[in-house]
Amino acid sequence: MIIDYNKYLTYTCKSLECLPLFESKGISNTIKIFTNIIYNKLQKNVNDYVIDIDENDIKLKNLKIILKDTEELTYYSNCTFGDFKNNMLIDSEIFIKFNFNNWNENEIKRIITHELIHIYEIYKRIMSKSKIGLQWKLIKRIQEIRNKYNADDFIHDLCLLIYYTSDQELNAIVAQVYPILYSLDSYDKTILYDELLKTKSYEILSIMKNFNYKNYKIDYSRLIDFFIELNSVIDANKIFILFNIPKNIKDCDVILNKYQKLFYKKYIYLEEKLNKIIEEVIIDVKTIIN
Repeated sequence: MIIDYNKYLTYTCKSLECLPLFESKGISNTIKIFTNIIYNKLQKNVNDYVIDIDENDIKLKNLKIILKDTEELTYYSNCTFGDFKNNMLIDSEIFIKFNFNNWNENEIKRIITHELIHIYEIYKRIMSKSKIGLQWKLIKRIQEIRNKYNADDFIHDLCLLIYYTSDQELNAIVAQVYPILYSLDSYDKTILYDELLKTKSYEILSIMKNFNYKNYKIDYSRLIDFFIELNSVIDANKIFILFNIPKNIKDCDVILNKYQKLFYKKYIYLEEKLNKIIEEVIIDVKTIIN
């Protein structure tokens, strides 16, 4: 019998609403303001920037923004959280790699917002003494092992979806849409929605919605190896168990079916939150105009 997957893949809170990003007021104004402040400092001939953020909801000392020019046309980014001391995160970093000749304001602001949200959430969790939880361990493990399976289309896509549907990544996927929509300086819902359809976030939404493991040619032997490695996210105390290790195709299909249902559930959640971002942009634009 496969262990109840939902019991172990989600946080212990009753719903995603308990996460810091989605307060009743929406995305933190600090994130909105400092996304613009950081972007306005960036120049093609400067690679490193340091900035402090000392606001009521987040305090960062020596936040470093690192830019790297590359010949690749795609954007890549990540962040590190630094050390926590005296109620602030010290020496956090946001790293962005892209082709400087392909400088795109909306894309860079999207990335800054995305990474700031991750740092913001970690800060909030530390301040509230919240445990990191299984999903953080799960995502870390996927990042460690996924390159071994890049040649396998199914496992590659499965890794991406597990990553995208983690609660912390969903938060960032939602928030990164805000600066793109806000840049339109419009409160016309149709215009904003049409722009939303062009975003990376909507592309991810579509992937979640349309995922069907039955459409793939699956190497089940390799999939079992993957599940064994993924399950090693469990620490020595074995507090969490993702699932019983599958022994055959039937066991694998039970797990994949649970994944598919989870992905669709997260698609519904993401769609709802993206629509709320449109409403938030409308309110903010109207406020400025008035």
